[in-house]
Amino acid sequence: MSRRWFSVLRTPIGLTATVLMVGVLTLAVVAPILWTDQADAVDTRDILAGPSAEHWAGTDNLGRDIFFRVLVATRLSVELALLATAIAVVVGLVLGAAPFLLGRRTARTVTASVNLAVAFPGLLLALFFAVIFGVGAKGAVLAIGLAGAPTFARLTHTLVASVAARDYVALACSDVATERDINLTTATLRQASAALTMYADPGWAPTGWSLLLTYTSVMNGCFSVP
Repeated sequence: MSRRWFSVLRTPIGLTATVLMVGVLTLAVVAPILWTDQADAVDTRDILAGPSAEHWAGTDNLGRDIFFRVLVATRLSVELALLATAIAVVVGLVLGAAPFLLGRRTARTVTASVNLAVAFPGLLLALFFAVIFGVGAKGAVLAIGLAGAPTFARLTHTLVASVAARDYVALACSDVATERDINLTTATLRQASAALTMYADPGWAPTGWSLLLTYTSVMNGCFSVP
């Protein structure tokens, strides 16, 4: 695993992505500590001012420096991105593994829903969920997370299908089925023999209700033998 990571870092794309990720994470930790006061400072003389030497990205409608506010908001952006990714992964894992754990009809419904969602662009799904959940950080996280869930669901479904098709899984399923059949046959024979013993007893006079209850207990597998 370590060799694979080192091989990725040796490529230009991998090195650039690593540097950017480390820079963003460092900024998310350091920026709120260093520049919170500058981001919250209100300057009524420079409301909606353009970029300048004093305000590199201009000011907002309250005269606050946009550049410092963007730096300070990096932590919140990273937190929301991680939360949306976690939602996408969890929902995708559940939807991807569900067809192998549920019945056939439910599995077909889940698979068809995932295939339908994958057919639409992720941005369109995000906009659709954003309309449902509304504006705000909560709505954005839910919209982005649910929009990314179909991709993880398709990947999970493929991986689970490859594992389910292996020999040891089929062998385990056959062993469970054989054990269940043997237990069912043994229980049925015991119940039938107990019922026949009761019928063969000369001192026992069966009635209509007793015959019905005995037959029902044998068929349902709820007749207990002492």
